[in-house]
Amino acid sequence: LVRKAALSPGLAGFRPSLGAAARLYTARGGLGLAPAWPRTLQSMTAYQPGEGGQLAACLDALSLAA
Repeated sequence: LVRKAALSPGLAGFRPSLGAAARLYTARGGLGLAPAWPRTLQSMTAYQPGEGGQLAACLDALSLAA
């Protein structure tokens, strides 16, 4: 999945750090970790998981690439 997403043209417009954050969010959610994007990661990356944010847009692109 990570390799496929990395080669996906849909993620080409996103910064690599944002793509990595989206993959980490997806992996944490898949492992059942709650919250999938805790405040610590929000403060470390400045990426917010809410609607309309960069992380949400990248997550949408990642789900389309899967």
